[in-house]
Amino acid sequence: MGSAMGESRYGDKKDAQARLDIATAALRAKGGDHALLDAAGVVAFFSAMTIMVDATGHNNPFMPKITRVMERVVDVKKKVAGWLLPACVGLVLCCAGGLALR
Repeated sequence: MGSAMGESRYGDKKDAQARLDIATAALRAKGGDHALLDAAGVVAFFSAMTIMVDATGHNNPFMPKITRVMERVVDVKKKVAGWLLPACVGLVLCCAGGLALR
């Protein structure tokens, strides 16, 4: 359903409605009206987010720079996640134990 909705906006518009009708019928047959409405709500919300992001800066010239910085932040987080949290927990436990002895 999401793919068919995307095609209706960005792709081949003439086949999009037929694909959407097929997806809608299949989803309704398998999950009923509740599943169909739930999926339609998710697709509509995602579409709204995409429109907002496109309109508010996804095409901003600073986006590649920001993306590189965020990739570095994620890389550092991945590298230190294995030892930083246990080290911090250990430090807190040591401090708490030292305070308890006083």
